[in-house]
Amino acid sequence: MVAYAPQLMRGFGLGYDNALWSQRNNPPNDVGWTGWGQVTPGRQFVYDPVSVSRIQNEASAFVVDCNGHSLQQLDFKGDAPQPIRDLGGCLTGPPALASSKGGLVHIFHIGTDRGLYYKSWNGTAYTPGQAEYQKLEGTFRDVPAAVSAGEGEVSCFAIGQLDGCLYHQKWTQKGGWEKLEKLSGLWSGSLSAVSDQEGNWDVFGLDLNGKINRVSNRKGQATFSTVTSGPFLTVDAVCCNPGCFDLVTTGLNNSVYHRRCTNGSWTGWQDLRLSVAHRPTPVSHSPGALAVITVDMASITHIRVRDAQYGDWSDAGWISIGGMICARVV
Repeated sequence: MVAYAPQLMRGFGLGYDNALWSQRNNPPNDVGWTGWGQVTPGRQFVYDPVSVSRIQNEASAFVVDCNGHSLQQLDFKGDAPQPIRDLGGCLTGPPALASSKGGLVHIFHIGTDRGLYYKSWNGTAYTPGQAEYQKLEGTFRDVPAAVSAGEGEVSCFAIGQLDGCLYHQKWTQKGGWEKLEKLSGLWSGSLSAVSDQEGNWDVFGLDLNGKINRVSNRKGQATFSTVTSGPFLTVDAVCCNPGCFDLVTTGLNNSVYHRRCTNGSWTGWQDLRLSVAHRPTPVSHSPGALAVITVDMASITHIRVRDAQYGDWSDAGWISIGGMICARVV
């Protein structure tokens, strides 16, 4: 699910027909939604879709085609879907996306040779080309994560294919690609990278026992730590204000859990009491606000909202917004 204007969210998911479906909320109502509509008739996809907003009022979904596993891009300008575009490549999982200030989208994926591939899109042109990628250093597994901590830069994180270590690849507009950096800890997957303010980034993921690893970068200094409790099946992070992180996880009982960190102080874990079939997706759709969208065991999509003004979850609880969806909603 992507927030592409204040209080405006759009979700994407794969149906049981393997086509891409989408719906949005009706602002300012967080829990009133349009209903699912198919946006790629005649096309079928694999893996979870990924979404991003390059600029306000523009949302894009990236999906992997069933035939040949090439990356496809579908843009929404307002409510109108644009023609789908083939971006080439041969992907082994979903891509990782990051949007930087200035309207540049960074696109990473792992190929069949386990290499990390990259291209960027400025809304008009792709670099190095629409169907071309730049191959970066290293070999990796699982799904990478990416974040932009300021205009003219991006960081990508991926788990080493053989050693299970986390690696950091950084690009700046001035200096290009920096040397591949090995970070602390052993990691199994579920990477999620966020930036709460310019120059800062944090990456979260699971270790070999399902506990949460964290690497924080402040002024170029990376620090490793762990987040207490667990084990978990998935973890995702989102920033809703400077100095404020929200973690949304899936427990071993398949329920959704939430925890917030404000200026270094953590709340306890809160069980949001919904058993889910797919990894939940958190998004901050306005300063201080949080929405979580996910799919339950009956393939029905649900959303729950944490109000910025009152600082707690809405009394409405989980709101059903329909289905049938067979993959993560993003």
